[in-house]
Amino acid sequence: GTGESGKSTFIKQMRIIHGSGYSDDDKRNFIKLVYQNIFMAMNSMIRAMDTLKIPYRDP
Repeated sequence: GTGESGKSTFIKQMRIIHGSGYSDDDKRNFIKLVYQNIFMAMNSMIRAMDTLKIPYRDP
């Protein structure tokens, strides 16, 4: 299938549903992926704030 069509998501869900779960190595890789996604999202928000001229301030 095409990129971003959910192939790996489907495989991950099948592993959970059918009980094989995830290895410790898989879990470590997912943790890394989650942190990377958080970093990328924060980076995007900061760039958008700059583009939209939204000031940084303490609430």
